[in-house]
Amino acid sequence: MFDKLNFFKKKDELPREICPECGGTLIVRNGKYGEFLGCNNFPKCRFTKDIREEIPFEELSVSILKHINIISGEQFCFRCKNKTRVSGLGLLNDETQFLTKSNLKIADYGFDVYIVPWSEIIDQFDDNFKSYIHDHYGIERRFSRTIGESYYANTCKHCKVIQGDNFVYKDTGHGSPFNYFSKENLIIEQIKILSNEKIISCFFDTVNSPVLYYLPRSEIKKSKYFIQ
Repeated sequence: MFDKLNFFKKKDELPREICPECGGTLIVRNGKYGEFLGCNNFPKCRFTKDIREEIPFEELSVSILKHINIISGEQFCFRCKNKTRVSGLGLLNDETQFLTKSNLKIADYGFDVYIVPWSEIIDQFDDNFKSYIHDHYGIERRFSRTIGESYYANTCKHCKVIQGDNFVYKDTGHGSPFNYFSKENLIIEQIKILSNEKIISCFFDTVNSPVLYYLPRSEIKKSKYFIQ
């Protein structure tokens, strides 16, 4: 998917900052929400800084209408090399209303489906939904040695290894089905919302992304499952 950091400035162009904890250098690292600034003396020093201060992100509230759309596709597990399915929450242009900025549409960001990592929004859903995506999509709360903490991640159905958020949703050129150039067929499972809407908050880029269309290679399937 769109690399927010490299779109605005190269990593080596970021100003060199001194770690206030140990005097080391803050460098760009990858975490469950993408890039962040961390000390080069990690793990001895665990100081971090939100890189959203460097690039334009904003957290917005949206109303999802009619369906929760789970978009998924297959990629090769980096550990066992078998194909495994990865997924995210898909916000469709015609089923998403922005509450914070009512004039916005998903299409304004350059996507027909805006894919949100589970780690970013899963706690806004109930335990029944968490169990559903665990059983059907292998989404588990697991500890990542890369970032030194636990988060809800895609896991390989064969070897159970985490398929990290960064390579699934952000730096997608390593085989993610959500990559711009991928020809992998996608599936969108539509789960009916009985109350007709679900309100969530998530992060969006504040400038337009490159045009990226997922729907032409997506098969839409109606789910037997539903949420309140």
